[in-house]
Amino acid sequence: MLLMSMINYPLAVPQVAEFALGVDSDPELTRTWTKDAIRRIVAPREDAAASGA
Repeated sequence: MLLMSMINYPLAVPQVAEFALGVDSDPELTRTWTKDAIRRIVAPREDAAASGA
């Protein structure tokens, strides 16, 4: 169950960004925000995996 949440969460980010920020009229801003948000979610996991944690 937790694994599914981890997989589905980043996929929901664009919808959350559009809803929360009202940027659906600016797709470029949505893409930038989404990439930044996913980077913040994924980077710590990659760092932990690389250090063997």
